[in-house]
Amino acid sequence: MKLRFFLLFIILVINSCSSKKFEEPGHVDADDFKTHMTFQLDYDNTWRIVRSVVGKYPVISEDTKLGIMETDWIQGKSDRLYSGYGKTRIPYKIRYKFKVTIEPEDEMETKVKVETKEEYFSDVITSGDDLTGSIYKWYPAESSGHKASILLREIEEEIRKTVKF
Repeated sequence: MKLRFFLLFIILVINSCSSKKFEEPGHVDADDFKTHMTFQLDYDNTWRIVRSVVGKYPVISEDTKLGIMETDWIQGKSDRLYSGYGKTRIPYKIRYKFKVTIEPEDEMETKVKVETKEEYFSDVITSGDDLTGSIYKWYPAESSGHKASILLREIEEEIRKTVKF
């Protein structure tokens, strides 16, 4: 009887001390976020409103004729990538930039599309990369679409304030 309890105790100790699965970076699956929307507004007014909303970020290029606006890199935390042990999730340090495309579809209808490019900061060992001079560097990451969706929602709110439906 004592032997059974001893064996049970040993099994429990070994099982609780065994390592947990540790993958880095871990990731959360991306949800479907709305990243484009069509507004009942002419192109010029849509461009003006979009420019004012996107203007809170560092805009590095814009072309009114092509309908494209891009921001510089913005530092932040990832919506998808994390490091951690067990249930602890620490978001990865990322940088992201927006590309906003504005396309006239009709005289009083304009489509706005927001894309996000993201990169995460990691070391070559964690990322499984080869050492090419620096231990830490930026790696491309899939965007969840969450940040683009938030920006699109802000654009929509500004358009609704301007145009009374």
